Amino acid sequence: MPLAFDEDAILAQARQQGSGSLEYKHDFVVKFTLHAVRDATASERSGRNVYTNVVYFARKARDVKDYITAPATDEHFREFPREYAEFRQSLEDRRTHITKLPRMNPAAYKTLEELGVFTIEDFAALAGVYEELSDLHAIARRWVAEDRGTAATVDKRKGGWPKGKPRGRAGSGEDAQADS
Repeated sequence: MPLAFDEDAILAQARQQGSGSLEYKHDFVVKFTLHAVRDATASERSGRNVYTNVVYFARKARDVKDYITAPATDEHFREFPREYAEFRQSLEDRRTHITKLPRMNPAAYKTLEELGVFTIEDFAALAGVYEELSDLHAIARRWVAEDRGTAATVDKRKGGWPKGKPRGRAGSGEDAQADS
């Protein structure tokens, strides 16, 4: 005889008995993100892969590692207006998240998180940083200065032919003679 069960009855009984929590109604995290999705029509027309940004929705129960993302629907936007508004605001914010800072490490990130610093621009403006953050602070200040166009000019020649050394034609043997 096959086993059959009524899920609603099981849930009702579990709620009545108070044994464990089966629902994550208020104990979950909602996140909207952008994903790159291949646009089949545009790709076929152009003869190459063409991608478009699509808003995705993720709901993850706290203390549970598994979660699923899917394209967001109007229902998601209506059900979670606060989270969607935060997502839209983050798209309009032109500042750079602190994780994008070169040489950022988990310990420094955690320290900055505790200080409430989440952007490179905010970190660069911070006065009196801890000693262990001083190197990263200098990088952040340089980042902001370059972004504003106020940094000292950087030597554009990074490698290549040495300055002042005559160039010979490829295969003519002049390169070998110049090196000796």
